[in-house]
Amino acid sequence: MGWKTTIIPNLRKLDLSLLGARDPEREVFLELTEMFTSLVSLRLRCLKLASPTWLALSAHPRVTELILCGMVIKAAEAPLFWALCKRLETLSFDRVTFDNGTIPAGTMFDRLRDLNVTNIENMALSAQLDLALRCQNLKRLSWNDYDSADQSEHPALDTDRIQKGYWHRLEKLSIHHHFQDTQVAPILDGVGDGGLVHLELHDCRLGEQGSNALCRHFATLVSLSLAAAPLLGIYYSLAQDWRLYMSRLSAEEMLRAEDHGFANGSES
Repeated sequence: MGWKTTIIPNLRKLDLSLLGARDPEREVFLELTEMFTSLVSLRLRCLKLASPTWLALSAHPRVTELILCGMVIKAAEAPLFWALCKRLETLSFDRVTFDNGTIPAGTMFDRLRDLNVTNIENMALSAQLDLALRCQNLKRLSWNDYDSADQSEHPALDTDRIQKGYWHRLEKLSIHHHFQDTQVAPILDGVGDGGLVHLELHDCRLGEQGSNALCRHFATLVSLSLAAAPLLGIYYSLAQDWRLYMSRLSAEEMLRAEDHGFANGSES
């Protein structure tokens, strides 16, 4: 490559897209990890990486953010990949394909604070939920499927294993899925009462259970986005619940709500 003796000490973010017609040799990545000694964030697009490459990346002393777009994770590389993820604080999947989406038993991602799961191929929804449940200290969770337009086929998802308040640090939750009311409610109940600030629910079917779970977070929400919810009547119900909630606030709490522009039930 001709850069073997070069050190770029201040580079913190690196974006690598498809590097020509053939897959990059592992020596390229070995050199890169040696060159960028301060590298923190790595975005990889449309690359096929072998086990030695994941091993080299996992050995990098500083990388805490990994963003994958259009990647393929083969079964042989999966254990090394998940081992790398244990040290990350930010992990993003965008149209990533797994040969085998199973996460090794007992693997937890306690350092992860930001998880984005968008259109993962060959990983069942139950396995995607399992991934989120291995990240108890999340502050931001984004779970999306932008390709599915058929609302008649509702995804199977076992949400009974979500403990109430499990994601006790979660501040931002974004879901774009055709989930049923009985699936949305346990997810919202799984968010701790301490401080959900931003919430997006798109394409979800909200009903009585979901709206009741949502009302638990009115005290902390600063932004709320509901889009393409099939049961439009829920908006009226939420407005009624909001007015009831506001009527029970103390004077001090009312002042804080007015600061956010919600005293009249709508953001100013």
